[in-house]
Amino acid sequence: MQLSIIISTRNRAKQLALALSSVFTQSLSCNLYEVIVVDNGSIDETQQIVSEFSATHDNIVYAFQSVPGLHNCRHLGMRLAKADYLVFTDDDIQASPSWLESLYCSFADHRAVIATGNILPIYADNPPKWVDYLWTRNEWGMVLGHFSLLDFGTQRKEVPADFVWGCNFAIQKELLLDVGGFHPDAMPYELRRFRGDGETHVSNELNSRGITALFHPQALVHHYIGSERLTVDYLC
Repeated sequence: MQLSIIISTRNRAKQLALALSSVFTQSLSCNLYEVIVVDNGSIDETQQIVSEFSATHDNIVYAFQSVPGLHNCRHLGMRLAKADYLVFTDDDIQASPSWLESLYCSFADHRAVIATGNILPIYADNPPKWVDYLWTRNEWGMVLGHFSLLDFGTQRKEVPADFVWGCNFAIQKELLLDVGGFHPDAMPYELRRFRGDGETHVSNELNSRGITALFHPQALVHHYIGSERLTVDYLC
């Protein structure tokens, strides 16, 4: 069994370099995963960064997606993926060394078809006090949906597919194809009325089939929260 890691990116070369560094310092053998970077029209050093990693790693692939939209990139990555299990993440994460091994274990040992783990913050600046009040508690743990943060503790557990979010989204490829993939949801401002429901479509379909996700606490990524997001204007 192998994993295909799919990272969509656009004009975030420096953050992408940090993300890739963390992906290539995993406890899981590099023979068990490939990394597919899908570039959505970057004009910075993104392609150069990927080339630098490919000079020392033979399991990284660069692809260019000219059609705008996050999920257009994810679908291209899915089509290119050689593995039966896909791991979608963002270009502004830093993965813990146990991330991929824990997801691999979720599929290989626990027979999961969709899996995730904690998503904790790396704040660019000290967050305003009001950020603390954005966290909400449910029966599985704590979430801060505005920043795609999730803290479900230290125990493996089954959770609704609604809590498998894009920066830590692992799924059986056959299942994702069967539910029709992601509906597009990254659209220009003036075309917002045409946008789809992205990951929500996938989780809704899995919910309707009674399929739950496996949460593995060591499948941990840290999500970078930039200064521009720590404002009331951003939340509005």
